Amino acid sequence: MIMKFAKKMKLVIGLIVVGICLAGIGNTQEFRATLSGTVTDTTGAVVPSAAILVREILKGTVNKTISDSAGQYVVPFLQPGEYEITITATGFRTFTRSAMTLQSAEHPIINVELQVGNAAETVTVSSNAPLLDQANSSVGQVITASQVEDLPLSGRTPAMLAQLAVGVIATAQPVQVHPFDNNAGNSWSIGGTPNQTSEVLLDGSPDTTWAGSVAYSPTQDSVQEVSVRAFDTDASVGHTIGGAINQITKSGTNQLHGSIYEFSQISGIGANSWFNKNAAVPVPRPTTHFNQYGVTVGGPIFIPQVFNGKDKLFFFFAWEGLKDGQPKSNLTTVPTAAERAGDFSALLREDVQTVWQTIRPRQRQSAIQTRRILRPTPIRINSMIPTRRLCRAVRSFANQF
Repeated sequence: MIMKFAKKMKLVIGLIVVGICLAGIGNTQEFRATLSGTVTDTTGAVVPSAAILVREILKGTVNKTISDSAGQYVVPFLQPGEYEITITATGFRTFTRSAMTLQSAEHPIINVELQVGNAAETVTVSSNAPLLDQANSSVGQVITASQVEDLPLSGRTPAMLAQLAVGVIATAQPVQVHPFDNNAGNSWSIGGTPNQTSEVLLDGSPDTTWAGSVAYSPTQDSVQEVSVRAFDTDASVGHTIGGAINQITKSGTNQLHGSIYEFSQISGIGANSWFNKNAAVPVPRPTTHFNQYGVTVGGPIFIPQVFNGKDKLFFFFAWEGLKDGQPKSNLTTVPTAAERAGDFSALLREDVQTVWQTIRPRQRQSAIQTRRILRPTPIRINSMIPTRRLCRAVRSFANQF
C-alpha cells in the first residue's frame, strides 16, 4: 500500500514539475549560462568522445556531455552559480577545474589541454579569476550576489542596484524607493535612452507594465544577482529601445538555509526639517515609523518515504512586510467663523461693490433634469453672501474646520 502511494506521489510531483516548466515557456529571455570549448592533447590534436561533467557545487546538480569529432563541447542551460567541470578521456589524466562562478547569460569558452597519463591521476585547476565571456559581444555588468547582500539599498528594492552598472543614469528624485514604487524601479536612462524605456526582466520573463514601470519587485534577500545590459546583441532582447535589467532570484540548495530580518528607521535620532525648525512657531520633529521585515527559507524538497529532492529538486520561499508612516507638516488655510457665515469683508474692500454669480443647487439639478440652459443669478452685495444663499451642505462642510 505504501509503495503504491509513493509511486502515485512521484507521478504527481513529476506532473507538477512538467507543468511549471511548460508554463515558463513563452516570451522570455534566456538568462542561464553556457559553457563551451575544445578538448585537445599536449600536441594540439583534438580529443573526441571526452566525457565532460559540469556540477553545481551548492546544489549538486550534474550536466553531462561528450566532445564531438572536432573535440568541441557545449553545456547549455546552467543556472547562475558556482560550478566545477571535470573532463575525462581514455589514456589521459582527469582534468578538474573548480571555483568557476557563472553569471546570468554568460558564455565563457574554456579550452582544456589534457595530459597523457592514467585516468586515476587528476590535474586540478583552482582559480577565482573571472571568466571571459568570449562568445557574447554585449556590453553590461552583473551586480553579484555579495553586492546584492552587502550594499546599502534604497527601500531594499533590487532594481535600484542598476545604477551601479556602466551606462546607467538615474532619472528619478534621490528619495527612498519602496518595493511597490513601480515607476521609480525603472527610472533609468540606459545608454542615453529616455526614462522607462528599458526592459525589466525577472528570471528572463517580462516584468514591466504597459507604461514601462516595474510590475513586481522581489525582496532583496530573494535576489541572487542583477544583470544590466546597456547594449545587448542577443536577439531575445529588443522589445524596447533601452537596455535590459534582469533580476535573477535565488534557488534552494542541498542544505536548508533561511533568514529572518528587520530594517527600521528610528525617528528619535533623525533630524527635523528646515521648515519645521524655521517656522514662526517651531514645529517639533514628527514621529515616523518605518519597519521592513521578512523571512526566507530554501532547501531540497523532501517527502519522507516518498521523494528526496537532494541534487535534483529544490524550493525557495520569501516573504516581506512593510509598515511605513511618514507624517509631514503642511501649511494651509481654513475659513474663519465669519467666512463660514458668508462674511468676506476681511478679505474684500468694503468700498467696492462686487457682482457675484450664484447658482442654487436645486436650480442646477432641475436644469439638468429638464435639459434647459441655466443662467446664473447676478446679485450685488457688499462682501457678504446672504445666509439664504448658502448651501446647507457647504455650511455643514465648512463647520468641520
